[in-house]
Amino acid sequence: DTEYPEFDYVWTQTSGTQAALSITDSARTSFTAPDSPGVLEFELAVSNQCGDDATGRVVVNVTPDEGEPPVAEAGDAQTVKIGDTVILNGAGSYDPDGQIIHYEWKQISGEPFQFEPERTVTEFKADTVGEFTFILTVTDEQGLKAVDACDIEIELVGDENNQPPDTPVIVAPENERRFDPGESVVLSAGPYSDPENDPHFNTVWLIWPFMTENECLRENDAYRHVVTGGDMTEYHAQGLVSGMKYAWKAGYTDTGSGKTSWSETGYFKVGPETALPVHIAPGNSPNDFPMMSFSVWPTDPSAEAVFGQAIGNYTRREYLIGTYDPMTGGYREYGDGLTIEPGRAYWVLAFDGLSFEIRGVPVTSDVDVELPLLYDSEFQDGWNMIACPSNRNYKFGDLKIKKTGDDCRVELASTPVSELADDNPYIDKRLWDWKNGAYQTDSGVLESGKGYWIFVNT
Repeated sequence: DTEYPEFDYVWTQTSGTQAALSITDSARTSFTAPDSPGVLEFELAVSNQCGDDATGRVVVNVTPDEGEPPVAEAGDAQTVKIGDTVILNGAGSYDPDGQIIHYEWKQISGEPFQFEPERTVTEFKADTVGEFTFILTVTDEQGLKAVDACDIEIELVGDENNQPPDTPVIVAPENERRFDPGESVVLSAGPYSDPENDPHFNTVWLIWPFMTENECLRENDAYRHVVTGGDMTEYHAQGLVSGMKYAWKAGYTDTGSGKTSWSETGYFKVGPETALPVHIAPGNSPNDFPMMSFSVWPTDPSAEAVFGQAIGNYTRREYLIGTYDPMTGGYREYGDGLTIEPGRAYWVLAFDGLSFEIRGVPVTSDVDVELPLLYDSEFQDGWNMIACPSNRNYKFGDLKIKKTGDDCRVELASTPVSELADDNPYIDKRLWDWKNGAYQTDSGVLESGKGYWIFVNT
């Protein structure tokens, strides 16, 4: 797998005389063959940190000197169009010293197809887009076995001159709606329509934790849910975590172009609502600036909604509220599209002090929350103001860094800061804290409610 560099391995014996594997959680294992002839079958399950998984099958023939196992030939990999008939052909299989007496096909990945498994040649209709793997097991007169795999890719190939469907329109839920824990969350988009009246092929629903938004999400199976039948304009979201904010999109695909048109992004939160008290001491100089953070998903994240009622008319003579944006090389301030998000830090200066409440959903500390770190390659600006997303403290060295390239390849798997070399190309291992009008780097702990600077190198 060239996309994800870390794997978990599990070897399991599924049949035959029990063998003592030297290790069961490594890419390679070994055992001592039993004294008597027979067939031993094993399964290898492989998974990576993103939730992708695959399985493989290994057959070991323990034979007397004069016996040779058969050779399985499942055929070459195939790429076919939706609606085609797929033929699985094991006729190339053979036995060097006898004949094959049994063929068995088994599908090991993808949505299951209906076919006759115990035939030399079998077939099925390609009615689902995706990648699928089939295993052929052949058995000879001595009971010896062999396996081979065949990969099938089924594509929806449209007319390049055909137009994609009309852009879906989000219907529900309303933007930034809050759902109670356990409450049913139904996503809804408007009616499907297409310029050439092509049929609706499928709807792709993307649902992801709010802070992880990037262009690689569309191919991530953890966030991607494909509906191919029934009412394709609605989807019941599953597996949502209380204390999280989610973003979502709907994508309509037609049969004529094979292209997907995407809706705008919607947002919703799951969890009980609370009021977070905020107290800002009076200040009138840079030494008085506090770097602050807020461990809730605000009911309305705009700075005007969060601070507006408390401060009234915002003037820079009385207030300074903002956060740094390395992509612009400057501060984004109140009144300039500033939003309040957990995990981000903000400068907040109130000349006469300020006390108010932020209403929203408390951020969970039960699951990891990702925070995008920004870097401007033109000006090599990687300064980010960060904070604890929830109401718990974090050791800076325990925070995990992951680097994904523009091609969606993972360049650095999630790695604790403490395990990176001091001269690593990803992040400066210092944490900057503003204390008494000066920056200090002696703090190794991020305290909830406070803010910090870090610098990323890429």
